[in-house]
Amino acid sequence: MNEALSRCDVDLRGLQASSIDGDAKTSPFGGASSPTNSSGQSSGADQLQPPSNWEFYTREVDWGRTCFVQTHRGIAMVGFMGSPGNGLVGFVSSVFSGETRATWHVDDKPAYVSDGSESDYFTWHEFGQLPMELLDQMAQGNELAVTSAKGERVAVNLTGAADVLSKFTACFSKW
Repeated sequence: MNEALSRCDVDLRGLQASSIDGDAKTSPFGGASSPTNSSGQSSGADQLQPPSNWEFYTREVDWGRTCFVQTHRGIAMVGFMGSPGNGLVGFVSSVFSGETRATWHVDDKPAYVSDGSESDYFTWHEFGQLPMELLDQMAQGNELAVTSAKGERVAVNLTGAADVLSKFTACFSKW
């Protein structure tokens, strides 16, 4: 049942991201529409600070309380999870198949290579051996790209991610 709930959660988050990428006016997942002026353009307040597509949350899983931070790009999801004694784990859904080696790269910063495979617990690909420095790079960066050795790739925007990453880091290092 936990696996079914996790799959449902991933699917709903992907649908929400898809509705944000497209026309969300009729979607039940679309948020409130941005205020517009008489010319139909967004108000200046929205243009000053773009919203972050990154989210932080915690969840009880089989091994205990776990911290998560993630974002979506269409139906693809990219994120990280961490819990005491398990280290930092990156995850990507709807991009890779089978066992894969991927490069995690922020802008012009050093890249990190990690082996990954589909999780037996979640429905995504998990990548271990990622350093906490990657989160620091992301907090200062513009784009995170995850590319497999086969050339499969997803790139996500890091605009507004610093605050959410800070919450994740604090949660992850709390225990």
